[in-house]
This record gives sequence, structure tokens and C-alpha cells, in this order.
Amino acid sequence: MTPVTRATSTLLLDPGPDEARRLLQRELEGSEYREPFLQRVLGWVSDLVGAAAQGGDGLGRAATAGLLLLLVGAAVLALSRLRRDPARSAPAPTVFGEVRLGAAEHRAAARAAYDAARWDDALVEAVRALAAGLVDRGLLDDQAGLTVREVVTAAGRRFAGEQEPLDGLGRRFDEVRYGDRPADEPAARSALDLEGRVAAATPGAAVDGPVSAVPR
Repeated sequence: MTPVTRATSTLLLDPGPDEARRLLQRELEGSEYREPFLQRVLGWVSDLVGAAAQGGDGLGRAATAGLLLLLVGAAVLALSRLRRDPARSAPAPTVFGEVRLGAAEHRAAARAAYDAARWDDALVEAVRALAAGLVDRGLLDDQAGLTVREVVTAAGRRFAGEQEPLDGLGRRFDEVRYGDRPADEPAARSALDLEGRVAAATPGAAVDGPVSAVPR
């Protein structure tokens, strides 16, 4: 039985304040409440229930206890939904792993992954080759935590004709690495082709304009 179900069932039984306090304390022992913030919130609610038990008429105390239990159930439901939403807690979409290789090495890794039908790896390595190539050519600062947005924005300002496919590649990179949406063969091939075009092209003058729509 979930915490919300337990709390709702308790409300239907109309517990007294002492019983409500005991049930709340039992709830606090559950593993789902072992996060410090939630423990503090539920501890505060438990104290309120205890205070309600010390004064007022019986009907008022029961109503207070029931209301507090309802609030606990609502809070638990909201937190459980938040945990199921990975987009809210997803890390920033950094491009490189622990080690940044040169553009040629990442490009070779992308092609090897493509030949082995590992589409996710091929797409990710193609983006890394794109980023490393921009860094190697002095078109992008080499900094820790480089994001895909920074990569496609920098590339788009020097290769304006590729802005739309760059934005699309940035979105696919995020989906593959953080959205549990695997790449397919066309996406991997498109990434390799785009990286190859940018690598072979002569960069134009920097173009100022709106920031790419790819999320950071």
C-alpha cells in the first residue's frame, strides 16, 4: 500500500489526534521518508498533530488531525510524481566524458560505432568530434562542462547555413544521453554527415544572432 493510500484510509477511519500522531510516526519510519527535507516536513506535521491533541474539543481535534493527514497525503503524492519525472532532475547535457580526445579520434570512434550498428554511440561521438573540431580550430573555448548548446551555437555562428541541422543534432544528443530515446541509423548517419561537412567547411565571420533553441 502506498503512503497516499495509507493516509487516505486513515482519514476514512476518522482517527483521534493520538492515533493520528502514532500513524504519522509510523509513516516516518518508511524508507520513502528517509530524505532529510521530507523528514523535517513530516516531523513538523507530527508536532502539529501532537499540539492538537493537547487542547480543544474532541471534534475540533479530530478535524485538525484529519486535515493534517490529508495534507501529508497530498505532499507525498506530489513528491512521488516529481521523482517519476526525469526531466526535472536531469543533469546538464555536457558533451565530453572524463577524457576529451581530438576531433580525429572522436570521428574514428563515431565511424566504428556506426559500422557496429551502435547508433547511440555513433551519434554521441559525432557530436564530440564536432565539438573537438571547433576547439581545435579556435572557434570554441576549451572549457570543462562544455554543453551541447554551446557547441551548436558556436558552430551555427561560423557555419550559418548549418544552423537548423545543428539545432536538430543538439536535440537528438540530449534525447539519446538524457531522455532515454535511442538513436536510429538515419540519426547516426545524419550526425556523421553533419560533422564531416562542418569539418570540411571554411568558417565564416562570426554571426551575432539569437541563441540556438537547443535546451541547456
